[in-house]
Parts: sequence; structure tokens; C-alpha cells
Amino acid sequence: MKFICFMILLILSACSDPVLPEQSGAVEQSPVTDPVSLVRGTGTGPTYWLSPDGSDTTGDGSFEKPWRTINWVSNKLSVKPGTTINLRGGTYLPDRSAWFGDSGTDSAWITIQSAPGEQAILDGSNLDSGKMIFTVGGAYVSVKNLILKNGPKSGMSIRGGSFVELESLTVSGCQGPGIYAGYSDRAVTRSVQIRSCTVTDNCRSNTARPDFGSGWPGAVLVQKSTGATVWNCRVYENYGEGIIFGESDSGLCQDNDLRDNFSIHIYLDNSQYTLVQNNFCHTTNNPEYFRFAQACNSLQMNNEKADLYLESRGNVLRNNLCIGGRTGFTYWKDAPGGLKSCQIYGNSFIGCTETGVKIYADSHNSTQLFNNLILVNDSADQFSVPDLAGLQFDHNGWTNPAGIDDSGEVSAPSPFAVLTGDSPDLWRLPENSPFRQSGTVSGAFGRDFFRSKRSGTAPSIGAIE
Repeated sequence: MKFICFMILLILSACSDPVLPEQSGAVEQSPVTDPVSLVRGTGTGPTYWLSPDGSDTTGDGSFEKPWRTINWVSNKLSVKPGTTINLRGGTYLPDRSAWFGDSGTDSAWITIQSAPGEQAILDGSNLDSGKMIFTVGGAYVSVKNLILKNGPKSGMSIRGGSFVELESLTVSGCQGPGIYAGYSDRAVTRSVQIRSCTVTDNCRSNTARPDFGSGWPGAVLVQKSTGATVWNCRVYENYGEGIIFGESDSGLCQDNDLRDNFSIHIYLDNSQYTLVQNNFCHTTNNPEYFRFAQACNSLQMNNEKADLYLESRGNVLRNNLCIGGRTGFTYWKDAPGGLKSCQIYGNSFIGCTETGVKIYADSHNSTQLFNNLILVNDSADQFSVPDLAGLQFDHNGWTNPAGIDDSGEVSAPSPFAVLTGDSPDLWRLPENSPFRQSGTVSGAFGRDFFRSKRSGTAPSIGAIE
């Protein structure tokens, strides 16, 4: 219940039309806080054991005589709420995808995990083409502390499940997404949380990395889902987008570290009322993950043509630190729609190699971009917005804001001698920078990228106060 209330507060903050500084004073936005775990209780159900050396024929699920496969447990038993399934350490090489469709309750979750002090590895090398390693279709299920690798399709999937928490998974070497959450009907998959996971070397079906093509998977793909959270994950060196919220609403993408992914780090496609905050997007300029001979875009919204069309409405992007991308923020028009009541504020877009802010002409409405720090490479454009209708720029920091008709924009030389670097600490503004304490107090948002308190009267421009 606490999690649901938390998400409602975030959505209300994101959905409200922007209030400008010259209107009724500062607007109190929802603070930057850590998401609350979905798991309310694990109950007192039985504990079953699996082992790579176990037997589905002679085992009884005890520590002494473990079973071998998750499928046996799910298909042969009616797993009760509160059950814990411990996987002994070692490598499991299933010849069938693992499916778990049983459900716990709000107070008695089912837990599937590596045995305490051990590490279970699910290796999909023996699965047929197009198969997922492990899929959850039930509710109130927690999956944690597993390694999944070499999936012919996805590694870990939530398909139709609700109130599912994936925690501390490491997923690699999959042809499709490392982690997938969704269903064909957006009303089915709700309130899933992907937290503290490491997702790398996935989307391998796209190793050719075409500049143009019919599409490719994302490393963490949330699709047709409501109320999903992706939090505190490391997503790097994937041959597809880092994190995608597609045809989804009311999501939260927070505190993730994204590096060297293909095309886009964080992508909201046909998604609404989603909060993207305090993420670190950066690159080591490894050409293995380049598109158009450049590192990927940092943050992007779009309305791609899809069977479920949702215009980009009520999305909030704030406190994100984005270093060295092809673009800092992009809105790309595929299907008509535009940015509707979106807020993009308090972000740092530094070292962009093509364009700092790129917004294609569309029917934009009531969308604000303020207190963003946009510092691009010498050969890049700071700004590519052919039509400003429906967009308001206010108190952003540039080296040259030519073309933006707003006296509140702040222009100054870059305070950084070099616009590359992998540590967030490199991007603190010097004490004498003109970008410090030069932002608008509209939508005072409390804390910065590092959770340091922002000034309530003169916040600094960018992600770091």
C-alpha cells in the first residue's frame, strides 16, 4: 500500500500542468526518495530445494534430496503463498524454458533465490532458438540473487505477472532483452520492480548494429505495463537500448547507471506519466556500441508507430547526469503526437557530440524545459528545435543560447576543460561558475543528483547543486 501511495504522489506531480515562475510562485514537486520494496511479508510457508545434481524423479524437495528444475516445482506442485525455493549453487543447464505461474499474497510472497551463501547460474545454452530462460506469470513473487546467461531470447521475463520483484539479478549474453516485463494487454502486468540488477552483453541479435533497420531489443524492456519501477541497476555494453518503457504508464526509472549501450540509454516510447530521475548516463566511447559512428543518445521520448498508441504526456525527466552522448535530450517524431505537459528540468547534458537538445516539430503543448545545463562539444549544436510552439525554455545554461527567445536563459563559457569522464564527481560546478545559483525556483525539487539539498531561492542549473 505504501508503494501504491508513493506512485500516486509521483504521478500527480508529473501529471499537473507546468506552473511558471511568474505565476503563483514556486511549486513543490515530489522529493527524490528511494522506492519502497514491494515485498510486504514472506509468510511461513515451506522451503524447497533445487540443485544442478538433484532429481525430479527421486528427489523430494528437501535439502538432502533436492529437485533439479523450477518447472517440476511449478507444474507438479501447487506452490503455496509464503513458499521459499532455494537454488543450490552451481550451473543449471535446462533444456526447457522455466515457467513459474503460481502466486503468493500481499502478506506471504513466494521467494525464488540462490541458496544463502551460494550462487545459482541458469544457463540457456541448451534451449531452443527463441526461448526465454525463466518467466514469471504469477503475482506476489520475488526472484533474487540469480545469474542468468546465454538466453536464446530473453534472460528473465515477467509475462502477465503483477507485483513481481526482481532483485540483484545478473543477466548477460542473451539474444533479446536481458530483462523483460509486459504483456499484450497493458492492464495485466502491473506494479513490477526491477532493482539492483546488472544487465550487460544482451540484445546480441543486433551485433551488426545497423544505423537504420526494422528494430532491435532493449536490454531492460518494460512493455505495456503500468506502475513499473527500474531502480539502481547497472546497464552497460548492450547491443540495444539500455532501458525502454514502451507503451507503458506511471513508471519510475531512478538511480540507474547506464554506459555504452546502443542507440539510446533511456527511451520512453509511447509512454505516459513516467518519472525518470537521478540516472547516470555515460560512455567510454567504445565504438563497439556506436550508432551513426557516435555514442548513443542519453534520454529520448518518441511516439513510434505501435499497436497501442500513447502520446508522450505527463513525463518528467529531472536530475539526470548525462555525459558524452550523441544527444542529451531528444524527442523524435514518428507518429504524430508531440510532448504534452512534460517537464524536463535540472538535468546536465554535457559533452554531446551532435546536439544538446533536439526536438522535432510536432503538436507540443504545455511542456517546460528549465534549469538544464547543456554543454556540447565544439563541433556540436546546442539546440535543434525548428518550432518552439508549445515549448517553454527557462533558465537553462548554455555556452550560446542563440535562437531561444527567453531572457531567462543563462549564457557562459563551459566551466569544464574536458567534456568526458566516468565519475559523477567530475561534474560539480566550480564555486565561481555563473551557472551556480542561477536557476528558476519554479517547481522547487528539493534534492539534486547526489541528494544534496537544493536552494529554495536560487537553485543551480544542472543535475548537481
